[in-house]
Amino acid sequence: MENKKILERIAHLERLSPAERRLAAIFEQQYRQMAFMNLVAIGEEAGVGMATVTRFVRKLGFSGFTAFMKALREEVSEALDSPISQYIRSPRGGGDAGADFFLREHFEGAAENMRRSTTSVDPAMFAKAVDLLADTRRQVYVTGGGTAQALAAYFSLLAQYFRDDVRLLEPNVGSLGQQLAGVRPRAVLLCIAYHRYSKISLKLMELFRRFGGSVILLTDRQVTPLFRLAEAPLVVHSKGGASMFSSRAAGLALLEALLAALMPHFRRTVPERFDRMEEVFAAVDGFAYPKEKGPAHPGP
Repeated sequence: MENKKILERIAHLERLSPAERRLAAIFEQQYRQMAFMNLVAIGEEAGVGMATVTRFVRKLGFSGFTAFMKALREEVSEALDSPISQYIRSPRGGGDAGADFFLREHFEGAAENMRRSTTSVDPAMFAKAVDLLADTRRQVYVTGGGTAQALAAYFSLLAQYFRDDVRLLEPNVGSLGQQLAGVRPRAVLLCIAYHRYSKISLKLMELFRRFGGSVILLTDRQVTPLFRLAEAPLVVHSKGGASMFSSRAAGLALLEALLAALMPHFRRTVPERFDRMEEVFAAVDGFAYPKEKGPAHPGP
């Protein structure tokens, strides 16, 4: 238990007293602010005594309040990382390293993120996600905030090779009502959230749970309010290495793994769908394949 994040520890607690439930709610709602609070302030915020707070953090597996605060502040410091803070800390941020350094460093970092993600992704949760996505009785909606929306678009497009009712949700508050007007009970939301999660993603996850649906979450952090709303949370690593940006390589690889795992569920229908797609592409003259012969690059 000692390697688990604080919100993950709370999520696994059972048989909480009313006072402990109030504390758990405060921890989830004010996670970052708590790093700047003391024992008295936390107790007052939850309406409980200091002894209750101390017992609660020990129930989470900490030796005492001091050890808990140390772990909390380390987690919050990590969660508050931003591209600019990574750039400032990087010894190569403004250096004179050659382009080949960044090529090698980035590929090595991406490979390390994917290697670490093979152990951070829970196989049972991955299997659960595949079962939800393969159930054609369920609609599938895919969304993400910021750069995660590009990954959502990639997955939703390729998932349509397998099945109908896969829809990309645009995180536009002005059109979400129309986009979700046809959502049915038991629909699935695949939400992709990196680093700073989108508040729209949080609201969408809450809505799908209210609609009786299921939520799959792909994220690089367990320390997020989104985690508790996911029926199938999938955690990847995203350390940026030489870049000022977190890497999306492991997340992309995980989405491709989901697509690969879906294929056996649709082995009979994929050829027919593929033929229909190719027929449409040919009709509109939409794509051209590279020529087999000739030089790889034009000559001088």
